[in-house]
Amino acid sequence: MDRQAALGIIGDNYNARGESFLFYLHERDLFSREKFDELCESIEALCGGQRDTEVLWMLTRIESAVLKELIYHFNEEDSLQIEGVPWDYLQCLERLDGALHRYYYSGK
Repeated sequence: MDRQAALGIIGDNYNARGESFLFYLHERDLFSREKFDELCESIEALCGGQRDTEVLWMLTRIESAVLKELIYHFNEEDSLQIEGVPWDYLQCLERLDGALHRYYYSGK
């Protein structure tokens, strides 16, 4: 994946628009593994390049939104129920965390 495509996917997730993972998670109450993988791949595609303050902010907000949505899903007091949450959701979160960590610490 090239840098422009990766930035487009990250921008769509930041705004929860288009066909992004966060659009499906927040607007459709659906955990799309395909879109989750695409998000992680877009972060990985930016590793090793120049870190950008705006992208750092967007990634931090994306991570926060993902965690909040899953917390709401597992909160018995909340009515939000996300379809398709994988049984290995903790491994998914570890994958996202790893991609973010590599981006945060790989820049020049």
